[in-house]
Amino acid sequence: MFKSCKPAMAPRVVHGLAAASLALLMATPAAAQFRLVDPDETWTEAEIPPPPAYNVNKLIKVEGPVASSLTFGVDPATISIGPDYVVRYVIVLQGPAAVTAVYEGIRCNTGAKRVYARRNGTSEWETVKEDWMPLNSSSATKYAWNMARDGVCIGVATNNSVRDIVRDLQSNRGVMNMYR
Repeated sequence: MFKSCKPAMAPRVVHGLAAASLALLMATPAAAQFRLVDPDETWTEAEIPPPPAYNVNKLIKVEGPVASSLTFGVDPATISIGPDYVVRYVIVLQGPAAVTAVYEGIRCNTGAKRVYARRNGTSEWETVKEDWMPLNSSSATKYAWNMARDGVCIGVATNNSVRDIVRDLQSNRGVMNMYR
């Protein structure tokens, strides 16, 4: 059956298949990092604290969508881990003409994020009624996925402490960095 193939082609085919298989195996853990099914149907979100004060001069840079003209950063002083294991923080989006702060949370075991409040410039915080949405649902949530990957989460678990989250985000050496 294989005698009709040129001998020089067989190694290239084998190497190509091996490379494709390796790429597929490496991509699978990254995609499977976040579950979209709630593993604990009895879970309830803790009382949401008010948005913390933030400082635009102390932001840790967060990778945003590739085609975005905005820069993204999180103030480490705003990061908290709730008793419900939701990591809450203020992300600051800076563009050429405006600054927007968003108070949100990431739930690692379901791979979802939720916006609690938004603030444009120096205006007051505006409460947002938003449901949990998958981190990988659109390019608009790319920065949250990157934060989860780079330090907020360890696989589908919340990182050990705020200190560890800050360290991992600052070093950009999150657990899932190997899958970039």
